[in-house]
Amino acid sequence: MNRCSRYLVSIVIKFVVASAVLVGPATIAVAHEVPTDVVIQAFVKPTGQRLEFLVRVPLEAMRDVNFPESGPGYLVISDADETLQDAATIWVAQEVSFYENDTPLDQWSIEAVRVSLPSDRSFENFATARSHFSAPRLSDNT
Repeated sequence: MNRCSRYLVSIVIKFVVASAVLVGPATIAVAHEVPTDVVIQAFVKPTGQRLEFLVRVPLEAMRDVNFPESGPGYLVISDADETLQDAATIWVAQEVSFYENDTPLDQWSIEAVRVSLPSDRSFENFATARSHFSAPRLSDNT
């Protein structure tokens, strides 16, 4: 396990919803191989014409992604935004399906990505998870 794998990435994805009320189940389809001991934390909340999906995933679950590193595998957080966006698209957004009355919600955008430490408690509830994305980013010295 390299040093990068000790981080988690938090992602805000908003899906366009046809109406203000979400009806029907959300399904998650996993097509890529991931470690067997991954814990993913997520919240889904309809807000007006949008469905907010907040998710926290260990970086080690995002295989085949070359995160920017320095030294013996230290994540360079300040250079990681584009790579995190790509990883969030490949490993999360494209693998999750939401429906409203049997109609797929397939218009989505990644609003934000953040790196956090496993000890971070922001995903204990929706409000603190949402505020996590407006908090200052971790420094490269973390």
